[in-house]
Amino acid sequence: MTDYHLKSIAFVGTYPPEKCGIANYTFDLDKSLTDNSNGLNSIIIPVIDLCTQYLSSKCNLIISRNNIMSYIDAANYLMKNNIDIVSIQHEYGIYGGTSGSNILMFMRCLKIPIITTLHTILRTPNPLQRQILEEIAAHSNHLVVLSNYGKTLLEKIYNVNPNKIDVIPHGVPEIGQVDGSFLKRKYGIEGKKLLLTFGLLSSNKNIETVINALPTIIKGFSNIIYVIIGETHPKILIREGELYRNKLIELVHKLNMEEYIMFHNHYISKEELKEWLSIADIFIFVPENIEQIVSGTLAYAIGAGKAIISTPFWYAKEMLKDGGGVLVRSGDQKEISESILHLLKNDEDRIKLGIKAHTLSKEMQWDKVAEKYYNIFKHCHNHNEKTSAIDFEGWFWQKGLSLIKLDHLRRMTDNTGMLQHAIFSIQEYKEGYCSDDNARALIATILIEQIPELMGDDIYNLASQYLAFLRYGLNYDTGRMRNFLSFNRVWLEVNGSECCHGRTLWALGVTLGKSKNSRLREIAIHLFESVLKTILELKDPRSWSFALLGLNDYLKHFPKNMEASYARDILSEKLLRTYQNHASKDWPWFEDSLTYFNARLSQALISTGESIGREDMLAVGIDSLKWLSEIQSSNEGYFNPIGNKGFFPHLGVKATFDQQPIEAYSMICASIEAFRVTDDTKWIKEAYKIFAWFYGFNILGLSLYDSLTGGCCDGLQPDGLNFNQGAESTLSYILSFLELYCFDSIPFKN
Repeated sequence: MTDYHLKSIAFVGTYPPEKCGIANYTFDLDKSLTDNSNGLNSIIIPVIDLCTQYLSSKCNLIISRNNIMSYIDAANYLMKNNIDIVSIQHEYGIYGGTSGSNILMFMRCLKIPIITTLHTILRTPNPLQRQILEEIAAHSNHLVVLSNYGKTLLEKIYNVNPNKIDVIPHGVPEIGQVDGSFLKRKYGIEGKKLLLTFGLLSSNKNIETVINALPTIIKGFSNIIYVIIGETHPKILIREGELYRNKLIELVHKLNMEEYIMFHNHYISKEELKEWLSIADIFIFVPENIEQIVSGTLAYAIGAGKAIISTPFWYAKEMLKDGGGVLVRSGDQKEISESILHLLKNDEDRIKLGIKAHTLSKEMQWDKVAEKYYNIFKHCHNHNEKTSAIDFEGWFWQKGLSLIKLDHLRRMTDNTGMLQHAIFSIQEYKEGYCSDDNARALIATILIEQIPELMGDDIYNLASQYLAFLRYGLNYDTGRMRNFLSFNRVWLEVNGSECCHGRTLWALGVTLGKSKNSRLREIAIHLFESVLKTILELKDPRSWSFALLGLNDYLKHFPKNMEASYARDILSEKLLRTYQNHASKDWPWFEDSLTYFNARLSQALISTGESIGREDMLAVGIDSLKWLSEIQSSNEGYFNPIGNKGFFPHLGVKATFDQQPIEAYSMICASIEAFRVTDDTKWIKEAYKIFAWFYGFNILGLSLYDSLTGGCCDGLQPDGLNFNQGAESTLSYILSFLELYCFDSIPFKN
């Protein structure tokens, strides 16, 4: 193994002057590493809300918490400057986006080894929190946790490979011997036993329980002072001001405990904190939340060799399990008062607890913690470990059917058909129905038939409703499909769009080619023949593409239908000529502008060219799809579809927003078809990568799929998600999953 010299490291997270435990952790880790590692340079990239915030001279760059582009810029900066290692401090609330999802974009862009320290690990995460942490784990070369229980959670809840996890205890400073009498005199508490609580103030610290216990304690031992150090947590201060502190002060007045309680309402320096810890007789920490994986305040008290009284939250149970402190039930005033009184009256027991705690802290000194980090950093650097690309295909099949939920499909369907729009996840009746969505929904139910685990008693009924809607949508006077139907079942047009007509033929072709239900096929065949009669009247290339997809499915099973074969020949020739008339070297496309459903044009020629043995059609389909794929891939590798606010005219500018799920669905289907025909694995990899767009591998780093409802958000907008979960978007997600899952030639499936 070559011993490459580790020269530089970047820390990403919070950093002083921000007032939080993780900011202090980053500062101490950085200082210990650079002080004890010869020639190691470091830079800090703090994540902040305001660019005007004072920053250390080590902060070469900042990440604006809610600006997704600043995450990308930071990643590019680190790679441009050849940084060796990136150390990320993670807690959901540090980063912007829902549940801190913006950090994923930063990690996706990096091609540098990443070591992530996890300060929060949830035992019962919501689906998005789980998804975020699992992707963080996938991008990280190593994960650092601060307790053994954190490692257990990662293995059991998040399925992380144990070889990827390192347990490094929370660092603590060296607190030397001091003149306790002098310091107590300095702080005006000379001769008193000091009970101490410190840290940012919030209601979950449960300090009122200790205050309520004080009258009982005073009766048994009156020569005490309880000092509560720390200002209110900045985020709580913004949200509710000093509400909690004022409640505590009111409680002190009510109990007449002013003589025994002292509040220090400021964020004290580390030197001052060391002084308070060194003269404390008992450290008290009784939070309500038992699912706390680490506590910097508790770690500091252990490092100071203090007698500790704590509630049995996860970190406390692990650190104090061998007699390093006293554990009391949360909210139990009687137990708290008895424990405090016992230690106040029994100096020997109190001193023994302090000695035990100090013994525990020997491996927690910052120089030893930094050494452990350095060894991990050096290992990654020497092995030239780069953050590997996510295995989207493996992830898909690992998750399997847990990725799909049909609740919203059912919710959006009534006894007429599938409703068109939703407000959030609630049906929007006033917009009524459309044949486009019911055609898509019919295809979805036919694909669901192929997956026994998804088949419920209602799937056939749903398919029947969607098919009945399409049958009702045909205007037998004109031979054309109608599209929009009001909620009170009144058609709003004589003829619908040409795309609606072509899409209906496609849905019917899929039904006839793939449905296992003979009754559905009996109805579909008659409707297919009726819709086919006017298919050659269509002039829109997209309508030809939809029709061709349906004809190809149909003719696989009914190859002797001359009318269908003739229609396929005519429409495919029209589509090929359209390409030839518009394409140029710098614009190999069918039209002078890229708009919507673009990939269907390429897919139709790929499918038809392969079906009828036309190499020229197949070549155009593949070449045009390759170009479309390239212009819809970002430099960072995620799918970046053409936005519908301006689209992409030839010689114009590609619109970034709004990005819609229907484009991802179209590209997934076309990529699967390209793989099926060419056996080129890059296409199936492309399909899985595009599917990840729904889960946040996109320009905003936001997940569009809602695993709670089974719906999909309507798109990505410049300011975030369009949270409405309409039929088109939801069906685009469901169909994308089903197309991938049902494709027989995927090796991972077996």
